[in-house]
Amino acid sequence: MKNAGSLPEQLILYVKVQPAAKKTEIMGFETCAHPASGAPTAMLKVRLAAQPVDGKANQALCAFFAKLCEVPLLNVSLLSGETSKIKRIQIDRPKVIPAVLQC
Repeated sequence: MKNAGSLPEQLILYVKVQPAAKKTEIMGFETCAHPASGAPTAMLKVRLAAQPVDGKANQALCAFFAKLCEVPLLNVSLLSGETSKIKRIQIDRPKVIPAVLQC
């Protein structure tokens, strides 16, 4: 994990979620069609233990990334994909960049 000096002010991630999984975990990257343009785009694939009911999976996704990036939950926003498996999230002022996101 990367921390300290050279962290970005914000991260914007495209995430493909699989709700109702046995446990919440990052599965790696998957190439999917970009929601707006249709162009192939690398998206982080995340399994969520939460059910996709009443926004519970979205809340779990935000809480998961808040924990990974060591930020308050208020620093993680769902920008798009409220009812879709493909989400766009924003993480403000991450204190840590998870290893899976580092190039």
